[in-house]
Amino acid sequence: MVSRQQKKQMLDYLVAKLEGSEEKVKPATKELIPGINSSYILLGDDGIVFLADQYYAGGKLEGLYSRNKQRFPRFGIVFYKDGKTFFRSAAEANYFKKENELSLKHYDDASMQKMMLLRPEEIFVQGLSDRVGVQYYQPESPRLTEALAFFRFGPVTFDYSHIPRENRFGPLTKESERLFIWQDRIETSENLTLKRCQLVERV
Repeated sequence: MVSRQQKKQMLDYLVAKLEGSEEKVKPATKELIPGINSSYILLGDDGIVFLADQYYAGGKLEGLYSRNKQRFPRFGIVFYKDGKTFFRSAAEANYFKKENELSLKHYDDASMQKMMLLRPEEIFVQGLSDRVGVQYYQPESPRLTEALAFFRFGPVTFDYSHIPRENRFGPLTKESERLFIWQDRIETSENLTLKRCQLVERV
């Protein structure tokens, strides 16, 4: 779980990167969904950056987006990249499917290291625009600098060719509903602005 201090650091970082543009930047925390205090940043009259720093299970994020998209044509969503709540690695739990020549046998080690188990909230945002992908606030760590990180994910395909035809009751291949491989990654520590559904570097 993301701590209260970590949530504050995420909000403060994004506000600092958005301030200085020509439009008004107004951070807020409010119970937009019953029982959940949500943080967001209002930008001018038509922009909002929603901070997904906790679970929004059961379609809550989708509902929040659909209810507010008309009011805010520029609607960005940024996830907290902690590797536990969001951006969870699937490599360790699924490596046996590669090593034992099972359904992931056609993936090499490098691809397995990029394999992620996405939550429904991340899958929803990925589905909004394959070109944009998913945006994450990346906290500082011994290996990584504090930044905004962009990831575009591609599908993971299970290959069941190791199962004899007479014992196989499903298709030969099938795309996973939860596993994805990140294909593109961009990080920025520059000042930001909101364009449609994506934060971008401010020119």
